[in-house]
Amino acid sequence: MSPHNNYVVITSSGFEPQVAAFNLAQPGLGTVNSGILVWENNSSELVEIAVDPHPHHNSNRAITDGDFSLILEPGQSKAITITRAGTYTYHNEGNLLQTGTIIVE
Repeated sequence: MSPHNNYVVITSSGFEPQVAAFNLAQPGLGTVNSGILVWENNSSELVEIAVDPHPHHNSNRAITDGDFSLILEPGQSKAITITRAGTYTYHNEGNLLQTGTIIVE
C-alpha cells in the first residue's frame, strides 16, 4: 500500500502525515475510498494508536474502530470506515511525543 490522503503511515519517527484530511463517503458521487482511513505500521515496533486525551482516552473513538486504542504489529495495516465528520486527535501510547490529527469533512 502506498500513502495518500486516506492513509496514515507509522514510521520510527512518528505519524505521516501528522495531519490528514479527507471527506466522508457521499452516496451517488462515486468517490473511491472516501470515508475510509487506513492505518499502516511501517515501523519495526508494535504501535498502539490511542485517542486523546492521555491517559483517559475518552474522546470520539471513530479512528480506532470504537476502542480506546488500536494496536498494530510491524507491517500490519487496518482500514476503518469513518461515519461522522469531525476532528480527531490521537497519539502513540508507546511514545507520547508522536501525535497526529485526522480531519473528516
